[in-house]
Amino acid sequence: MKSQTQNVRSFYDKDSKRYRDDRYDGEGCEQFSYRSRTGIALEMLQGTSGRTLDVGCGPAIYTRSLSELGHRPVSADLSIEMLKHARTLAGPLPGASWANSEVEKLPFRDASFDNVLAIGVLAYASDTLSALTELARVLKPGGTLITQCSNTLAPAPRLVKLKDKALQALGLREKPAYGFRMAAHSRAAFLELVHRAGLEPLEARSYAFRLPFLEKFFPGAALRIMKIGHDAFSNSRVFHWLGEGYMVKARKNGRPL
Repeated sequence: MKSQTQNVRSFYDKDSKRYRDDRYDGEGCEQFSYRSRTGIALEMLQGTSGRTLDVGCGPAIYTRSLSELGHRPVSADLSIEMLKHARTLAGPLPGASWANSEVEKLPFRDASFDNVLAIGVLAYASDTLSALTELARVLKPGGTLITQCSNTLAPAPRLVKLKDKALQALGLREKPAYGFRMAAHSRAAFLELVHRAGLEPLEARSYAFRLPFLEKFFPGAALRIMKIGHDAFSNSRVFHWLGEGYMVKARKNGRPL
């Protein structure tokens, strides 16, 4: 039986060439969600510099932006096929390098990086705290971690999951055959894990305020509502739980959120 890591690698090896087009190109709610978290991550990077590790780099989503911001990017991914595609998309970049690795076993020395990005990767780790601890290990004292986590309290994914289970029970839909689970946490629980990993949270912002059923029948209206929700609730301390995920900026020896 294949492990979680093997199943994730196999899935993204097959998905590598269409990943970027499916998730980032276009004007739907799905694409807005991915672009929103990218925009938040780049805003959180303002004022940072140096050697930056992008764990779970996918098809070079951040590589060129990091280089343009003056960082020396090291882009790492579990999928060899994704890395091949990423290098083609990124093109030649001075100082950029690439590595095949998994988030819980990074092939780098302690305190190797000024900054670490881990976007869209912790959901696949076998243990979130173990992954965060490994990210903290390779980060220099005073260095910045920017990471992302799915929100277990978000109502939209819960409604979709209930709908899918109902369809599966009626025999109208097969169960997904991914072969791996995806972790999610409430924001409070995730910030506690960040703290336990030896990092101090500095900032947290939510994203992806989606209405999935409206999205299916009235995509234009759903996208407008989603953009309004992002502007209104991304930094909200009251309604942040409505977002499907959140971005967290943390620092070794930083000041707490």
